[in-house]
Amino acid sequence: MGFQDPEAHGATILNHLVNFGWEYVWHCHILAHEENDLMHAIIFAVAPEAPSNLLVTMGVPVTLTWTDNSANEIAFIVQRALNDDFTVNLTNFTIAGSANGAAGGTMVFADNTAAADTHYYYRVMASNVVGETTEYEAPSIGFPNMNINSAFTNVGIIGGPKITKQPSDQVISVGQTATFSVTATGTEPLSYRWQKNGLDIPGATGASYTTPPATLHDNGATYRVNVTNILGYIMSNSATQTVTPANIIRNPVSKVNCQLDFLQERAGEFQRGISRFPGEQCCKT
Repeated sequence: MGFQDPEAHGATILNHLVNFGWEYVWHCHILAHEENDLMHAIIFAVAPEAPSNLLVTMGVPVTLTWTDNSANEIAFIVQRALNDDFTVNLTNFTIAGSANGAAGGTMVFADNTAAADTHYYYRVMASNVVGETTEYEAPSIGFPNMNINSAFTNVGIIGGPKITKQPSDQVISVGQTATFSVTATGTEPLSYRWQKNGLDIPGATGASYTTPPATLHDNGATYRVNVTNILGYIMSNSATQTVTPANIIRNPVSKVNCQLDFLQERAGEFQRGISRFPGEQCCKT
């Protein structure tokens, strides 16, 4: 009769190594009669530890390296896409084996299919498959198996700089500071150079820039940043700084009427207004 698959189709079983994961045997001893013992195998599929420290190096080919943190993976899956959500032009590469057969080693993969001058995103996960994976001739359906994967590594990026979040307009009052920031991706390292009204700002070389305390002369100033790497550069959109006047309030004392004088700073002039409040007591600042 030989072996049969779960649907009772005959199957010629090959004698080869099979990953059965964590295998246990369920033993049911019925009515103290040894002849009624029931033995049943139980298999647990355990996800591998996630790989880490993904590093993507630009070149021909593109080279990926990462740390293998697991001892039970049978392969790694490298994903490449054109966006950081991995939904555009997703490509999967399966890399069999593990790093030196043990956890803690370094894996290397060369992507020979990467197109020149293209912005790519990469990530890697470890994969474990338990059970018999051999494909048998019809009508046999084979035997049960299960695929279980780890979490992904960090995302590695190659290509010229790409801005994913532009600087935004800021509204502040006289004497306050404003912070402009940008988010960019691309082959590391990325360099930043902020400009005010089209001119470089000395020392402004980070992903964000905080202005000095503003004056009315800064009203309407525009800020932008040039992001560069070894493959190119990109200039951000301009963000506008709006500076509003600061209010200065004085309350002089009067026994009969409380006179409130206020000076409101305007662009290049001061205006005075008077508001009277009846009463024998006067408010004070």
